Amino acid sequence: MDRKRAAKIWPIIKAFSEGEDVEYRDILSVEWQKCSYPSFDCNPECYRIAPKKPRTGYLACDITRIPPHSKAVELTKEVREALEKAGIEIEE
Repeated sequence: MDRKRAAKIWPIIKAFSEGEDVEYRDILSVEWQKCSYPSFDCNPECYRIAPKKPRTGYLACDITRIPPHSKAVELTKEVREALEKAGIEIEE
């Protein structure tokens, strides 16, 4: 491994060592797959830190104020924190 390749793959190795999930895809594939035991012996472009999936939750509130055409939404960490700070209960 040369220094340039090591510099490209280092953030992924570091994230993996800190508990992040890593995904792998073959250079000819379009699908990313979870890699529980990455060997990091392929091109750095074949690995990535798995994207965080937003959590889905429900708001405990007066449903008469919600328009009938509304759909469920996924809450980001920031929105979740703001709702909790405002005293709005979030049910999983």
